[in-house]
Amino acid sequence: MSDSSTPIMPAAEELAARTISFLAADGYTSSVMKLPRPLLNELGRRLVEPGAKRSKIIDWLREEEIDTPERNLDRFAQRFREAYKVEWGKAADELLMAERAAAGDFDRLSYERVTRNRGAVLIAQKLATTNVADLDIGDIQRITNVLSSMDHGDIEAAKLALQERQADDRATKLQAEVDRIKLETEQKKARIEERVKGLQARIDDLENRAKRGGSIDPTIFQQIREELTGVAA
Repeated sequence: MSDSSTPIMPAAEELAARTISFLAADGYTSSVMKLPRPLLNELGRRLVEPGAKRSKIIDWLREEEIDTPERNLDRFAQRFREAYKVEWGKAADELLMAERAAAGDFDRLSYERVTRNRGAVLIAQKLATTNVADLDIGDIQRITNVLSSMDHGDIEAAKLALQERQADDRATKLQAEVDRIKLETEQKKARIEERVKGLQARIDDLENRAKRGGSIDPTIFQQIREELTGVAA
């Protein structure tokens, strides 16, 4: 069961009804447009049904006791399919924008995904509103080119994602190295401070001895110099 919050494309019946409303609002006139609205909506749905055949649609109209000149039906079918593509495009744009809003941040990968989805929708429009037998070599070549471009986009997106992961890994390793150096520096600083305190205590002791007139071992100064050299290193 699909999540009710997930945006989906409207069904063909709904898009057909929207298209009829658009044609009526646009002032399109035809004897076919005078049919009862439920029949007109169903006619629209049948016109864009995959594999729709003109002869079957005419037979269906006769079964419904609708006597419409075939030339009028042909003109209506052409105009309806053109308007249907527009309505489908609007619905697809609304769907993609809804997905964009739900995604939050709209980064480069999201943009490429939306672009590829839009290309897929345009191809679907062409296939859904055209009989396969009516597709010429140019149509097939253009569709093939778009699919190839979309595949290339997938590859480039995958490369970009890999590069971003590699950059993140390098940044993580660099931060770990910085943290290690920082820790070693702090530890070395603590050792130096401890040794300086020890030297300061010895110097204070020497000063106290000198004040009391006590004797001082001359080698003590050499030891202090060596320790100072060690601290500086």
